[in-house]
Amino acid sequence: MSAAEFAGPSLHLLNYLQFEDLVPLCEAEDRWTFLCVVAPLRLPAATGSPVNPIAIL
Repeated sequence: MSAAEFAGPSLHLLNYLQFEDLVPLCEAEDRWTFLCVVAPLRLPAATGSPVNPIAIL
């Protein structure tokens, strides 16, 4: 496990992300760097949540 996968008391597995839909946008903007924000659902007393990854150009 790398330090990028482990943050505090929770384990983040993000090896399933698909960036294929992002490629045409990057080509159109001629930009290849972006901020990837991973927003979990806010569930009270939950131990896990699906996430909503968002790419900000």
